[in-house]
Amino acid sequence: MVRRLRLRCRQLLEQTLQGAALLELGLSHKPGAVQSAAALVLRLPHQPERPLPFGTSLLSVYDEAEQELLILGEPGAGKSTLLLELAQHLVERVEQEQSHPLPVILPLSSWAVKQLPLRDWMWEQVALLYDVPRHLSQQWVQEEHLLPLLDGLDEMEAPVRAACIVAINSYHREHLHPLVVCSRTAEYDTASTHEQLALHSAVVVQPLTRQQVDTSLREAGKPMAGLRAALKQNPVLQELAITPLWLSVLILTYQGKAARDLPKLGSRQQQQQQIFTHYSQRMIERKGNPVRYPLQSTRTRLAWLAQQMREHNQTVFYLEQLQPDWLPERRRPFYQWSVGLVFGLVSGLAYGLTAVVPALTIPNVASRQDSHPAFPATRPSSHPFHSGVLVVSLSTTPRRFQGVSLESPGKGALVLSECSV
Repeated sequence: MVRRLRLRCRQLLEQTLQGAALLELGLSHKPGAVQSAAALVLRLPHQPERPLPFGTSLLSVYDEAEQELLILGEPGAGKSTLLLELAQHLVERVEQEQSHPLPVILPLSSWAVKQLPLRDWMWEQVALLYDVPRHLSQQWVQEEHLLPLLDGLDEMEAPVRAACIVAINSYHREHLHPLVVCSRTAEYDTASTHEQLALHSAVVVQPLTRQQVDTSLREAGKPMAGLRAALKQNPVLQELAITPLWLSVLILTYQGKAARDLPKLGSRQQQQQQIFTHYSQRMIERKGNPVRYPLQSTRTRLAWLAQQMREHNQTVFYLEQLQPDWLPERRRPFYQWSVGLVFGLVSGLAYGLTAVVPALTIPNVASRQDSHPAFPATRPSSHPFHSGVLVVSLSTTPRRFQGVSLESPGKGALVLSECSV
């Protein structure tokens, strides 16, 4: 599990940075954002926000906060990136000290779907996101072997955020255990009007300075010359670039471009729209196939996917979370009929093969808990985009497929899977 956590953190950081250098972010201490025990006991007056010395690491702030920390910041300020960095450092501590709890990053947006007690939601999410057997993740939560790093309190609907704060506090009272929560500042301030998070400390991530932006672009060399020139002439771009997310988007979009290729006129919103248009076009050119996936149709599909993820309280896309209710109502009956047909074929084929291969045994595929320890069986595929094509593979090595997996404890494994096209 430690290796899995280390790999997950590294992959997420690589995807977030897209090859860019990791910038030093300033922090400020905001004691009034949390309901700390010290403030209640000592009845301390309201304390203003104060900047921490530049270069102060989030890890040192986390340690000084007795491992109870709220991370706030504006949209795109780098909160999630800092959380990933913290997770990496905590994984290193697990490697040095086996009794240290396992740091797991969990997106809070999914809590809004069922609004379960936080401990129940946590073990469900750990099982899903980290591919851990459900009974094991439940045991880890009960025995406090996990260190929850909860990201995106702001990424659920506004009426639910206050209830989520109550659920987090209720869990924290029962489990006096390290806990980190991450949120946008404005959304948290609104949601915490009646009850704040009962944590030891809170920090606010500060925007980049213009000197940091210029130094970063200058060190990147000639490919950034056009962007540097445009920033000097355009106040709107200057304001956007002090946000790490926007600086990253600008670099990825206009690397190697001349200043004339960048937005020059229009309001902040209009120029943001122009940048996103150029960004999506550049990413499709770099990573996609513009012939097979034309720009306009790709945008339309991504917009649909973003809307569905928002409606289903998802901030990270996982293929296995696709469900029939993502489809328009008129297409759901056809999906149900096609699934029934495919699984009918699977059952018939499996029955026929058992007559030919007597040694083959078929375990219960309805539960992930009954899987082989080296090959966790996936649940029957329930996503609405399968083609109905059936693949049968005899293999001496267990493999992972999306769909139904049926294993033989003997020489081979029979894998039956629905395939996407």
